[in-house]
Amino acid sequence: MSTFASRSESVLGGYRRDLEDLGSGLCLETVALWAAAARAASALHDTLEVGASVVSNRLESVGQVVDDLRATTAGLLSHANKALRSAEADGVDGDRATRPSDGSVSSAS
Repeated sequence: MSTFASRSESVLGGYRRDLEDLGSGLCLETVALWAAAARAASALHDTLEVGASVVSNRLESVGQVVDDLRATTAGLLSHANKALRSAEADGVDGDRATRPSDGSVSSAS
């Protein structure tokens, strides 16, 4: 019986050492994972800042293009409006043919 007890104690001691080794190994792995996660988080932060800066610059460029397009369109519409008013004042229709004035149409009737 004492042999069985001593062997059991020996086996339990082996299990205890194995569990302690496993615990130590898990602690080391946890520390390594935390360090890797910290490095990744730092790199991600820097990458996100650079990406946000690039996106901001691109949005500013797109905004400038939209503003330029709006200004150009407004200028073209203004020029077209002036040209149409000038043509109406001169009595010219869209194909540059002279239109009869309102007075000549009413006198012909």
